[in-house]
Amino acid sequence: MLTPTILLVDDDQSHAMLLQRAFKKSSLPHSIQVVLDGDAAVDYLSGQGKYVDRKSYPSPVLVLLDLRLP
Repeated sequence: MLTPTILLVDDDQSHAMLLQRAFKKSSLPHSIQVVLDGDAAVDYLSGQGKYVDRKSYPSPVLVLLDLRLP
């Protein structure tokens, strides 16, 4: 079974680090992919650009989105 992937979209790296730390402490089997803006999130979700390799960048089961992205 593949490890579920969570896509975190946040332009503040300190927020991303805190969320990654919280998920790590949960001991749940998952991987977190972080992108820093909406354009990168669209590319990730559509498998375009550097995110074309789905083995390295699998489709997420959950997207956490910073609602205050510029």
